[in-house]
Amino acid sequence: MRDFDRLKVDVILAEGLETRGMGLAVMNRLRRAAREVIGCS
Repeated sequence: MRDFDRLKVDVILAEGLETRGMGLAVMNRLRRAAREVIGCS
């Protein structure tokens, strides 16, 4: 995330992870950093 901030990235596309273990931590961090979350099924 810091690298993206440093590079002034506007959009990050990330594949969702299972919300267990490390996946939970990663998804929480992505959600907190997001201004907008767009989901697809």
